[in-house]
Amino acid sequence: MVAGSLPRSRQRRHWVSERRALLSLDPELGRYLTPQRRAAVEPLLWTTVVDVPCGDWRLAPRPSGIGILLVRGLLARELRIRDTTSAELLGAGDLIRAPADEDAPVLATPVRSIVLQPVTAALLDATLAGVFARFPELMMAALDRVNAHAQRLAVTQAISHVTGVDRRLEALFWHLADRWGKVTPAGVVVPMRLTHRLLGSLVGARRPTVSTALSQLAEEGSVVPYGLEGWLLCGPAPYTSDFDRSRAPALGRCSAAAG
Repeated sequence: MVAGSLPRSRQRRHWVSERRALLSLDPELGRYLTPQRRAAVEPLLWTTVVDVPCGDWRLAPRPSGIGILLVRGLLARELRIRDTTSAELLGAGDLIRAPADEDAPVLATPVRSIVLQPVTAALLDATLAGVFARFPELMMAALDRVNAHAQRLAVTQAISHVTGVDRRLEALFWHLADRWGKVTPAGVVVPMRLTHRLLGSLVGARRPTVSTALSQLAEEGSVVPYGLEGWLLCGPAPYTSDFDRSRAPALGRCSAAAG
């Protein structure tokens, strides 16, 4: 089961599972279905759903079928090589599928999954995999998710090569805002509290350096803490000339005391 190797007593105390209709949880999975095809497949798409609280999430080594679909919440996955930790953030719509044992890389990279905001996840098991095979429109939508995930990883990798940790952090926050940001009169809010250690893992920097860089950004008024909600981004996004600047909201500078 999705709960992995947690003891049964802890599963009962920390996990809540139920059966739900998949397309009611994630309607976008049916984006390529005609109304007739959707009506035909909906009764077949029932899945086990689990609610996972904040904290470590010990995933099963490899779920059968397609994998695990995140329906809501925020998850950080950390990979470690020697004394260096790298991280990525996953949210609603992302698919998780652990590699098989025979796919183990030369560099062993233990993965730690941490639920930052309570997660609801759907298990796309072998039965659902069979339904997806009969309805390729569903698999097309799933492949869209995989492709989007790969693109986000590529952007994160590019950010880690930017000169200056302060500029890396600013680019990272705008990257996160592209998916999770909320536009307000004061600026764009990224509604997630991320520790300085985790931010360092996301941009390839040590925690003390991240703390210093965040202080710089706050003094500049570019990125400031926003109460308990997360971070407030002010001014235009730092796009290069090759990017579409029209996507960045035109905002004035804001005070470091915002929120």
